[in-house]
Amino acid sequence: MRVLSTTSLRSLLAVGPAVIPVIGALLSAVTAIGQAQAQAADLPRDEIVLQLSAEDWVETKTARVVAAADVAIAGENRASVRDRMLDALKKLSPEADWRLSQFARSQDSAGLERWRVTAEARLAEKSLGGLDDRAKSLSQPGLQLRIAATQFQPTLAEREATLAKLRATLYAQAKAEAEQAAKTWPDRAYRVARVDFQQIGMPMARMVAQQEAMPMAASGGASFAAGDDLAVAQKLVLQATVTLAPSK
Repeated sequence: MRVLSTTSLRSLLAVGPAVIPVIGALLSAVTAIGQAQAQAADLPRDEIVLQLSAEDWVETKTARVVAAADVAIAGENRASVRDRMLDALKKLSPEADWRLSQFARSQDSAGLERWRVTAEARLAEKSLGGLDDRAKSLSQPGLQLRIAATQFQPTLAEREATLAKLRATLYAQAKAEAEQAAKTWPDRAYRVARVDFQQIGMPMARMVAQQEAMPMAASGGASFAAGDDLAVAQKLVLQATVTLAPSK
């Protein structure tokens, strides 16, 4: 509805006293509309906010294995040393796809060039047995190979697959809550307006390093190699803040 300006009101008053009731009615209508709009702005939005949670286990069948190689080069060609090192890694676990993750080069006081190389691969649980012994057997003068760590940590793809399942579970819960709210208040027809996810904590990786096994052996406890560990499941907890809003 168009609001009358002061000039318009003066024009109407100039017409004559017959229009005064009309002007009063118009002013009352404008006042009523303003009050209704103010009241509508002050009304609650009738939103329902819920906290929903779901949990599941991340299963992994492989372990992240870190192998370290200490290399000393005298008069040998660097390329041949590199080939010897890669060949030793290949023999350590033929089915593994080893990736060099760190490389450091230095020179000692005797003039020998020394390399410290770290390689990583994911191995199936069945391939971990005797891995430490194989590393020792493949060591040779000028090339010492050892298993630095074995870490049972799910891959990114495994974690994302579990999180996708958890999100689907929470979506279903949110839908059920909206349907229940709509049944309780049929005049409002509630729907899911917003879902905000929060991951509670992070899965802790289980790591067994060579340094951890040594104190056990020194104290008379049973020592173990990195390959003796078993794959473990890790729990993920996903929480969602769900907002239900009326459609009417």
